[in-house]
This record gives sequence, structure tokens and C-alpha cells, in this order.
Amino acid sequence: MQAIVYRYQSIFPRLPYPVRVALNFVMMLFIVPTTIVRMVRDHFKYPDPVLAISEAQLDAQLSLEVVDDALDPLAALEEHAHMLSREGRWADLTKLMASFDRRRATFGASRLTAVTALGARGDHLQEMTEFEDCAAMQISDIDDAELLRLETAFAGRKDDPYLAGILARAHLDMAWALRGGDFADAVTDAGWDGYAKHISRAEKIMEPFDALTLDSAFVAATKHLIAPNLEDAERALKDTYDTYSTLDPLNWDIMGQYAFHLLPRWYGDYAQIEVAARKAIAASETEAGTAAYAAFYMGILHRDEHAIHMVDPELFEQALRDMIDYSDRDPIEINRILDYCLGAFAHSFGAFPREGEDEINDIRMQMRDIPNRLIRDYFDAHLPQVWSLETRHVRQAVGLAYNEELETGAQITLTREGPRIEMPQEPQPQTE
Repeated sequence: MQAIVYRYQSIFPRLPYPVRVALNFVMMLFIVPTTIVRMVRDHFKYPDPVLAISEAQLDAQLSLEVVDDALDPLAALEEHAHMLSREGRWADLTKLMASFDRRRATFGASRLTAVTALGARGDHLQEMTEFEDCAAMQISDIDDAELLRLETAFAGRKDDPYLAGILARAHLDMAWALRGGDFADAVTDAGWDGYAKHISRAEKIMEPFDALTLDSAFVAATKHLIAPNLEDAERALKDTYDTYSTLDPLNWDIMGQYAFHLLPRWYGDYAQIEVAARKAIAASETEAGTAAYAAFYMGILHRDEHAIHMVDPELFEQALRDMIDYSDRDPIEINRILDYCLGAFAHSFGAFPREGEDEINDIRMQMRDIPNRLIRDYFDAHLPQVWSLETRHVRQAVGLAYNEELETGAQITLTREGPRIEMPQEPQPQTE
């Protein structure tokens, strides 16, 4: 049935509109009953995990330590960078970024550089938040005063690679605001013109700066962000990624971005993603084990539900564990990884397993148990500001990880000193 659907999808655009409507109706007559039957079958073949106790009992038996925002340095750093930018303290700002860039081999340093650049263009980004992801902004609706302020600052510091990177990223923001996030055939001519203008400007700003000569992973990362927008995007992506990975082979964020642009919808295929992931392991195994493998797939599992068929579940779980260990079991990293897994795996599983995908469904079932084991081994404090999931869903996930204990009536308390499980007291035999 899927083959028939795909065949008709390829010829539909060439058919008259009334014919397309009629054919869609006929196809739905076949697809809907088949889908319902499959959903019922798969409900029993691939049952969803269910909490052994009620939510009221979960509230009574499970206690999570909640840590406030003070633990997360990223928000404070972003605000500090915003302040430096607003006050025009460009020397202080770029000195800060250079310090992070120099110690990029330290866990999280590259992310600090990116967050500083984000904060530095905070006012500019505030203007961009007025548009929806799939709706382009009209040129007449854009106040480009903040972009012009950054341009003016750069005009006085043309040799500053960090200010150049901030400005280039601001032009990327503007390019996508004008284009919109919709499919290419839905973008207006004005949207394409605005997009091309700002991409060209971003490329020109970064052209004088060579990442290897400057020994700057930030410059390499900025050029990698520009690459997928260029005419020769496939080559540019590979070249800029190779440069970046030479300078900083332990940046999980860049690996995820590269994997995304290797998806079939962009410039690669699933096999290329697997090859690149294995190559990244070899380049970083001494310092971080297999963590790079997880970094690649964390860039795509929540964006492409078919990508999961390439994953080696055992290696992926070990890679997540290596990623956590490399962070020295940083609570923010643990919360971030668990949030990702619970959200991305749900997307990859889809609403229900698909017909003819038994092998993929077996992988899905193996992947589904990974968060339970990670929660039991690492999760000891809930950082709400890190999570995209609501607290209620986090508690349910923890409950599933401790399902057996909760079913016996155990009291479970998770603190930063580790989990404490108090089993219910056995009733004492009464003596006469």
C-alpha cells in the first residue's frame, strides 16, 4: 500500500485538481481502514509502558529534589553578554569569547562561546521573535536598527573575528526571518531576495578570517552555520565541518548540526550519517569514549522518525553514558540528555509503529528502555529550566523507571546525594 501511495504522490502534481481530489478520496477509503486495523494489532504487539500506580500514589511515593536556576551558568552568561553589547563594550565582550575559545577542550567551553554570541545579539533576536517559524517577515515590518548598530561596531573593529562572527550570525537570523521556515516552493520572491542578500553579507564578513590560522573554533562554527545556505552547500558543509572537527573534536552541538544537514532531505543520506558518526568516535575516543555517536544521532532523531533504523541501540546507550561521564556527571548535562531522550524517542516512535517495519520497531523498543536505565543510574535532581517537558511528565518518566519498587509501596526520594528507596515495612506477626 505504501508503494502505491508513493507512486501517486509522484504524479499528483501533474494531474488536474478535480482528479487529485477524487484520487485522494479513493485512496483514503483504503488507507483509513488499513491504518485502524494496524493500530489495533500493534497496540498488542508493542504495548506502551504503563505506570503500576495511580498519579495520586505517585505524588505520595515519589519525591524529587528541584534545583533552581542558580545552578545554570548559561542564562547568566547570556545576560552578561547582552549587557556588554548594549553598553558597546566590544573589547570586553570579544576578550571573554576568546578566553572560552582558547579552552575549548574543556567540557562546555565551546557552548559558552556560542551562548555569549547569542547574548551579544539579544536585542536583534528580540526583533526576530515577532515572526512565526513558517511565516516570513515583511521587509516593511523589520526594524534593522540593531543590525545597523552591530555593523557600525564592526566597521571600527574589522580585524576582530569574534565581533565578525556575532555580526554574521545576526545576518543569518535576518536571512531566515525574511525567508520564513516554510518549504522552498512557498517562499516569496521578496523572501528569497532578502534571504540571499543577508547570506551574501554573512559570507563576506567571514571571508577574511581563516579558522585554522586563527586557531578559532568559533570562526569555524560560524562558517559552518553559513555553509548550508551557500550555492555549493554540500561541499561547503563538509569542508567547514572538517575544519571545525580538527579544531574541536568534542563539540556535540556541531556534530548534531552536521548530522541534520546530512539527512536525505538536505545533502546526504543515512549511511553518510553513520559513517561520519563512527569517524567522530575515532577522533575523540581517547577523551570521551563513544560519546560522539550519541551527539550525531541527537541531531536527527527528533527531526526524522526514519533515522532510527540506522541506530545501534547498545552503542547509543553507551555513548550517552560516555557523554555524561565526560561532563563529570554534570547535573545540567544529565537533565538535558534525559529531556532529549524522552522527547526525541517519542517522536521517533511515531503515533504507532508502521506496517512492514518490524526491524525498526524492534530498535524502537530497545531504545525506549534506555531512559529508564539512565534515570536509575544518573538522575538525582530535577532542573526544570533545562527541560522542555512539564514537571508532571518528568515525574511519570521517573515513576516508570522505578515502576517495580513503586508497585510494592516503596517511598522513593531522589536527591543530589543519590536515590533513597525505603521499602514498606513487612507487617509483624501478632503475638497472643
